[in-house]
Amino acid sequence: MLFYFITNMLLGGIVGAIAGGAANNGSDAQTFSEGFAQGKVAGREATVAFFQKHGLAVLAGQIVVFGTLCWFSVLPGVGRYKMAKNG
Repeated sequence: MLFYFITNMLLGGIVGAIAGGAANNGSDAQTFSEGFAQGKVAGREATVAFFQKHGLAVLAGQIVVFGTLCWFSVLPGVGRYKMAKNG
């Protein structure tokens, strides 16, 4: 679950930042606050649209990456432990 949320936050942040920056290029905003608000709205809309269009592909990629990281024991809690010798 944590891997899912972290990757979605990172991907959504990247998509939103790109869309928000593009919205402010050539913007008619007079102040920083107005430009920030326009970028926030554009970023939110772009992120929602991205996940509606590519959500299943993102989920499939997350499953593949998570499974691969588990297989190679990269993630915490999935490593193989050595047997302790008694004696």
